[in-house]
Amino acid sequence: MYLREKRFKTTVFLECTPKDKVEDLRRKLGAALKEDPATLRLASDDATHFADQKTVAELGLQNDSLIFALRQLENGTWEKINIPPPEIVGEDDDEDEDGDD
Repeated sequence: MYLREKRFKTTVFLECTPKDKVEDLRRKLGAALKEDPATLRLASDDATHFADQKTVAELGLQNDSLIFALRQLENGTWEKINIPPPEIVGEDDDEDEDGDD
């Protein structure tokens, strides 16, 4: 199964099993992002932080579930989830710039 980890405009797909623990996911994600897993905290979309010893199954995560990796800030707090809304492309973008149709 796969989980999707989102941050800003980046999505990382993590391969896992229902028996994997959150600490295992943090290690995999840290390796993929080339970051220290200790500086990452995984959370759900309602900002509920996942305990390291919980398994994917215990958290009720399913294939293609969306999770978030939060980084620890210099002051010791954790960043908030920050996903920009998708950009909506207007229908006018397909028209010729010179106005000839």
